Amino acid sequence: MISTFKSLLKKYIMQRKITVKTFQLSNLRTKQMQNCLLAQSFVSKNA
Repeated sequence: MISTFKSLLKKYIMQRKITVKTFQLSNLRTKQMQNCLLAQSFVSKNA
């Protein structure tokens, strides 16, 4: 009983880690996109 609980907990923690990683990656991509858009609007204003 306890061993199955531990294995479930391990799986849960692993999934949480993966979720956090993908979340951070998508955040990074969003920031990069925003930076690109900012740069484009800046260039088009000054062009």
